[in-house]
Amino acid sequence: MTGAAGPVLANPAEAWRAVTLPPPPLLQELAANDLLDGWFQRQLLQQLAGALGTVACDADTLLAYGNRLGLPSLEALDLWREQRHLSLPQLETLATFADAVAQASETVWADQVPSLFLERRERYDSVTLSLVRVRDADLAMELFFQLQEHSLDFSEAVRRYGEDPDRRSRGLVGPVAVHNLHPVMAQVVRRHPPGTLIPPLDIGGMQHLVRVEAFEAAQLTEPIRQQLLGELRSRWLGEQLGHLRQRLAQATSDGRPVDPVPLGTPASQEAA
Repeated sequence: MTGAAGPVLANPAEAWRAVTLPPPPLLQELAANDLLDGWFQRQLLQQLAGALGTVACDADTLLAYGNRLGLPSLEALDLWREQRHLSLPQLETLATFADAVAQASETVWADQVPSLFLERRERYDSVTLSLVRVRDADLAMELFFQLQEHSLDFSEAVRRYGEDPDRRSRGLVGPVAVHNLHPVMAQVVRRHPPGTLIPPLDIGGMQHLVRVEAFEAAQLTEPIRQQLLGELRSRWLGEQLGHLRQRLAQATSDGRPVDPVPLGTPASQEAA
């Protein structure tokens, strides 16, 4: 896999300058089928994927790609390739595309992940709760005192007084991301250590009796790291698409095609 290697990784913010705008017939076809943004994104990702040069492609990689297409063997994949008039190098580029994008994303954005994680850390904290909801405020206070005195446990309270969703879960919620809870509950559970029975909370006209069973502060695990890398890449794509839309608008208003501009060309020189 080859491409505009150095410049894209050195200055990813300028990648849009090297994308060739589609010729008018293709532009019309893409726009008519609402595919123009997807086409631009693919061009940008191809630049990113090609930035590291060739990515090794062996039989296992090809077979895995074929399996994702629902093809059971390398022979079936080769037939698929021939039907689409693809060369073997083109097939190998397709098969390694996702890995190439992932590797290039690591090179470009990995050092930004820790700081982004610190900004978003609270989004990934999780909590496990015991919960029973009732409509009557007086009943909620009575249940609170009984739970506090251990004359009633949560499972019994849920069985006797809870709403159907609470009965189905036996009153146990989670682990669930704290940011997915109602804002009032999220704020409260952060203030109480595990084992704490929280006085009734009025949320949406329902009285919520909650006990925090466990609270897990987020760690930068590999799945979270990959999610944040994907978020940084998506943010980059959005910025690049914005530049390309502006460039396309300028080209169509001028009535002339715009040639790709070499990466690193100053904006003032491009305008000239």
